[in-house]
Amino acid sequence: MTKQKYAVNVLFSAERAIASTLVLAFLLLIVVWTFILGDSRVAADTLVACPTDLFLSEYIEGSSYNKALEIYNGTGNDITLTGHYSVYLSFNGGSSERTIDLVGTVADNDVFILADDDSTQTILNQADQTDTGSFFNGDDAVVLYHNGVIIDVIGKIGEDPGDYWGSEPNTTKDHTLVRKSSIMDGDTDGSDPFDPAAEWDSYAQNTFTYLGSHTIDPCGELPVGGVTYPNNPVHLLMPWASLVVLAGLILAAGTMAIRKRTG
Repeated sequence: MTKQKYAVNVLFSAERAIASTLVLAFLLLIVVWTFILGDSRVAADTLVACPTDLFLSEYIEGSSYNKALEIYNGTGNDITLTGHYSVYLSFNGGSSERTIDLVGTVADNDVFILADDDSTQTILNQADQTDTGSFFNGDDAVVLYHNGVIIDVIGKIGEDPGDYWGSEPNTTKDHTLVRKSSIMDGDTDGSDPFDPAAEWDSYAQNTFTYLGSHTIDPCGELPVGGVTYPNNPVHLLMPWASLVVLAGLILAAGTMAIRKRTG
């Protein structure tokens, strides 16, 4: 066998090995797509629209002056609060009331925390704004306004429920309430009955563990095909990895065909 023909055979064998490796890689990618990543797809009938405005994501009605409200921004944009957003407190069915104008900016996927200035230091460490006036108790309605329009409510405006709204263990008195991750917008009707169990998870009094961040379920507009994937590196890289392996297969097959004809 001549050296040239031997070299061609060696190259041909090497390319077959490369092609076999690429075939196995491509099959592995298919397995990953189908069995591993398939479970994390969000189907068309479960995906919901993302938030379009701010909403209350946590409510702390703790002991003494431990009172705080957390406001979540999941709109996709930073939002300026100053001059646009305020919190209205209606005490004892509206016998007295006060409004707190919010000041500052809340970044996308971040929270803004309003707290009583006499709260425990754990709350104050997280607070973006404090206020010296009276804060709410369990029987006081809390309303979030945007340019004078109600965008979220805890309680029922104009109603004195006695001690609290809800039923134990999920009430507005002596509890920390955290908005369920499935909720994408606020309650814009301040006159309807309020039951915290519908949209809020309840925790024991003086629970501050969840203050400072909030998480919502996957949301957004559906792409063509009816499914979408969470934004993590594995999901983002998989399509490109598949294309690279497929291109390698085509190139290897074409090179082998040329060498077979010319060998």
